[in-house]
Amino acid sequence: MIPKPLTEIGLDDLNLLKSNSVREGRTIEYKRDLPGHKDSDKKKFLADVSSFANAAGGDLIIGIKAESGIPTAIDGVSCTSIDAEMLKYEGIIRDNLEPRIQFQMSHVLLPNGNVVFIIRVAKAWNSPHRITFQSQNRFWSRHSTGKYELDVHELRTAFLLTENLSQKIVNFRVDRLSKIINNVTPISLKSSDEIPIVELPKVILHMIPLVAFNPGVNFDLTLVRQNPSLLQPMRSSGWNHRNNLDGFVTHSGNFLKNDSYVQLFRTGIVEAVVEIGDINGQDKTFPSYYEPIVLRSASQYLQVQKQIDVSLPIFIFLSFTGIKDYRIAPSLLFAADNYRYEQDQLILPEVMVGTYADELDQVMKPIFDLFWNAFGLDRSFNYDKNGKWTGGSWHST
Repeated sequence: MIPKPLTEIGLDDLNLLKSNSVREGRTIEYKRDLPGHKDSDKKKFLADVSSFANAAGGDLIIGIKAESGIPTAIDGVSCTSIDAEMLKYEGIIRDNLEPRIQFQMSHVLLPNGNVVFIIRVAKAWNSPHRITFQSQNRFWSRHSTGKYELDVHELRTAFLLTENLSQKIVNFRVDRLSKIINNVTPISLKSSDEIPIVELPKVILHMIPLVAFNPGVNFDLTLVRQNPSLLQPMRSSGWNHRNNLDGFVTHSGNFLKNDSYVQLFRTGIVEAVVEIGDINGQDKTFPSYYEPIVLRSASQYLQVQKQIDVSLPIFIFLSFTGIKDYRIAPSLLFAADNYRYEQDQLILPEVMVGTYADELDQVMKPIFDLFWNAFGLDRSFNYDKNGKWTGGSWHST
């Protein structure tokens, strides 16, 4: 793949492919022309795209002529509307592969007025992907010489690997939640016996990249060690930091008790925990402003993962402990007792970040809505009825 974010690729990068004779292979392929209008052309195009998803991901570059797999000319393709062409082929990919794949499409305008299109396909976490166009039901993957059709044995292996990987993610989350509940954490959030402090509900954020479960994965955390402010704990203004066995941890609180920490694992996983809540006599309320806090911190941690070269996708999980008998927000709208949550833990399903350009408020809206559903409400009221975020600023700086 071209070693740059898709949106930063320009003509110089394409010229390097030619001058360096970068041969087609497992993660890159050249096409002189856009797919034609025949059904057979669409099938071939879908086979190219899905083969990347079922292998290691890669770049399909349209508008470069190649001989024996080596680029020889960057002529581009002629089109009257770049946006229309991109929408057309994005639709073909979206509607004719199952499960849907994660991909981005961009373009480079050439001096001759033609265009080179680049389709970047992410390695799939839920492979294998099949072509559903005209009920074809075929599976493709790639090796060093290009794409090939998976046989029965390879299909069975692909399904088993996906199932095992999903279970590893589940097992990791369950193990970490168990440790947090039992206060077996990188930084203790428990008050001392001499000066006991009321323990508030914990918001637990996990950001788990799929690559974390590859054998031997070990990211270089030097960047964070030199700039610990990149890993600011949730809802904190001052904090401490140190190396530990798992990687690097930051934490905040006061001389009596820590109330927040972030653990960055060497595998690229982020675990962030913060205590949030209010108790006034017998009344326990959980503030709805936790959502911009989570969004702001998740955005910051996502940039850290990007900077240490963690590949996508990344799964985001949100969990809550100690939340029994709490209700949302001290306002008339949510004042009724029947909005109190009746269990100690609230474990929400995952959402997935497919590109680093994703807007997190939209990515995380489904799990925010589920949180409010648990208290008897229709949706998160930090969004308007059209699903637009209205809960205040959250973008990290």
